[in-house]
Amino acid sequence: MNSAREPSAASFEAALGRLQQIAATLEQEGLELHEALALFEEGVALLRQAEQVLGASELRVRQLLGEGEAARLEPFPPADA
Repeated sequence: MNSAREPSAASFEAALGRLQQIAATLEQEGLELHEALALFEEGVALLRQAEQVLGASELRVRQLLGEGEAARLEPFPPADA
């Protein structure tokens, strides 16, 4: 279920892709300060949007798991373990 106020997974993927583009552009030399600042500002907005989608997704997973009494949330092991 996706209501009008919940950003979609597609918008999350688009935001993530754009964030990758922004990061690659910011890593290049010769970028003017005002261009870098504009890209940084766009990136911060996209990051906030992505965090909102992830938070909504986590809440939905918790709600779904709460519907079954045997289900438990367990954190993933650390990546370096």
